[in-house]
Amino acid sequence: MFGVFYPDHAFAGNSTTGIVFGLSQSDIISRVVLVAQTSSQVPPALGAFTKLELHRVWKVNDAASLVRAGLILTRFARKTDSVLFNIFPTSFGRSRLCSAFGLLLPTIVRIAARRPVTTFMHSLVETQDLAQMGYEPSLLARVVASLLERALINTTRVVVPLPSQVSIIQKEFRKGVSQVFLPYVESLVSGAIALHSGKPIPVNQSSAPSKILLFGNWSPQKDLSGTLEVLSSILANRPDVQVTVAGSVNPNFPEYASTVSELRARYESNQVNFIGRVSEESTVPLILGHDLMVLPYLATGGYSGALNCGAFCGIRIVAYDQPQLRESAKLLNYPVEFIPPRDYLQLKSAIERGLREPVSPDRADTVRRNLSIGFSAIGSLALFLNWQNHSVGDA
Repeated sequence: MFGVFYPDHAFAGNSTTGIVFGLSQSDIISRVVLVAQTSSQVPPALGAFTKLELHRVWKVNDAASLVRAGLILTRFARKTDSVLFNIFPTSFGRSRLCSAFGLLLPTIVRIAARRPVTTFMHSLVETQDLAQMGYEPSLLARVVASLLERALINTTRVVVPLPSQVSIIQKEFRKGVSQVFLPYVESLVSGAIALHSGKPIPVNQSSAPSKILLFGNWSPQKDLSGTLEVLSSILANRPDVQVTVAGSVNPNFPEYASTVSELRARYESNQVNFIGRVSEESTVPLILGHDLMVLPYLATGGYSGALNCGAFCGIRIVAYDQPQLRESAKLLNYPVEFIPPRDYLQLKSAIERGLREPVSPDRADTVRRNLSIGFSAIGSLALFLNWQNHSVGDA
């Protein structure tokens, strides 16, 4: 398997860790060989990664390290039943060379090793509005990306999380791909640690909701500024309410760090706390300690990991109305209050409604139930990989 592993969160890191954790629990998987970034390490808790063989090989924005990763993947692929890539177009960094070679890597491994390769693509260039997401690729870059994605679809079994992505790919490439949604995958390790730590799960015990969470990798794709302005008007009349701004700056948009710093200087107070990066094991306790999550997405890059984590914990969610967020909520069968982006009157009303509704008393039970559902979904992925091996073979 290839992906970003613990403790890194960016570039689909949480999902790779959850997938490996789930595969390690499957009876039909005997060994998981993971080619990960050089900073990766085995999570210290749980002792649940006994089937994992971790190889720290590649770096973001380092083409030479991706070449080494390809060589190692090819060598191990010849001794394994299937190869799984967990990637998306920008998961290799901002370097165009790295992105191009990274997208080509599954095809190279498939041809060189003559083994089945599954590519779990969180998104493709064709399935996203790149301008809304803050990317401005040239026409040449778009053409190259399209050619690489076509090669990927033609040589590997591409899996995407959302049904709409299947439709777009079928229309653009005249080629079918599979749809596999992995509910709660980003929360499996953190949730398991929370349940097995022996400590009480830190759910807010007050019957009156008062803790609001903003959580994500911050970038121009999210309306952090407008949301904080709305929240400041609410806090002026609600001294009992606390707001937490959690998460790092999206590494693909490092220039946004100055915006976050400015917002912190303007809004941080005894009611607003900026806590920065959240570790893998702290994610579930953080969400469970809050009553309302706000997701002010101006654009999405596939499904939302934050929405996945929020639903895992059973927290009330208010979100900007984006098609892929709606699709994710539907797949999770989870109630989300959607409002038009940057409609600040509706945003304020939705948050105030959330603060009036009673806190659910059974969120610890929700975590236990969803942990089981998440593991079952990864078990289905293991069956999918096993079926692919027998159906595709070495041809």
